[in-house]
Amino acid sequence: MIPDIHREPWYGKVMLFGEYSLLLGSKALVIPLKIYSGSWTNEKPVLESEKQLSYELLGYVSYLQQQQQLNQMLDIQSLNHDISAGWWFRSSIPLGYGAGSSGAVTAAIYETYAFETATHLSEIKSQLGLMESYFHGNSSGIDPLCCLLRRPVLIESEGKISLPEKVIPPSKFQVFLYDSLSTGKTGPLVAFFKAQMHTWSFYKKTSRQWLPAVDQAIESFLGAGNKSFAEALLQLSAFELSALKPMITDALLPLWEQGLQNGVYTMKLCGSGGGGFSLIFTEEANRLPEFFNPARLIRLF
Repeated sequence: MIPDIHREPWYGKVMLFGEYSLLLGSKALVIPLKIYSGSWTNEKPVLESEKQLSYELLGYVSYLQQQQQLNQMLDIQSLNHDISAGWWFRSSIPLGYGAGSSGAVTAAIYETYAFETATHLSEIKSQLGLMESYFHGNSSGIDPLCCLLRRPVLIESEGKISLPEKVIPPSKFQVFLYDSLSTGKTGPLVAFFKAQMHTWSFYKKTSRQWLPAVDQAIESFLGAGNKSFAEALLQLSAFELSALKPMITDALLPLWEQGLQNGVYTMKLCGSGGGGFSLIFTEEANRLPEFFNPARLIRLF
């Protein structure tokens, strides 16, 4: 079964809000990142980065083949046949950046080789999470679901999934990604967070401050107004700086603190952190070059 190379590519993704807090019951909002994408190709890899992607795909397929549940769900035989014939997943999505590199390849394999697509979004999310666990040790499935559907995904209370028609920042706010020029490892950071969750003081603080701020920020992006957005954003940024500092690279710490002090911009995690992209929210985009290298800024909204 040769992949249909004429279909729309699988895009990267950005989790605007809900990283980590999703594990504690908050909402989460993920959007496609269409400046990066991946697609099947049978062109011979030339660059070292392409050869690495081709090689890593072999390891992923080997993992899928060893999982009984995934064998029943995916046509591994056809996947192996196509790879042997020279097909691989070419992707421009940067690795270790929280931009959906693993989510896109997971979505591509699912869409191309699943025997039958599940009926409900929650079931698809669970299947994708099982597949993507190869990369992170554990996956909620929300990232590859966004890559699969190629549209924003909202996780609401009790895990309910919806697909918002519009996701826009409150008026006057602009949103940027900032490239840290370093990669991050999701697994160790998730393990750190889960260890913190067992501390009562941490759990109490998240429940009273962090989770309500996450939910408020998401509601603002879904058109509920911007009355409390700036306040919620500041709470998110300050909490992450104090409680999730291992997720922020040393080079970003001064910029993070400066934003909280000067009010020109506010930073928050993008995905698991530890490198890759960070998010910047501002109502004074013209002033960002005073603090950030413009070549490392990518505008989202």
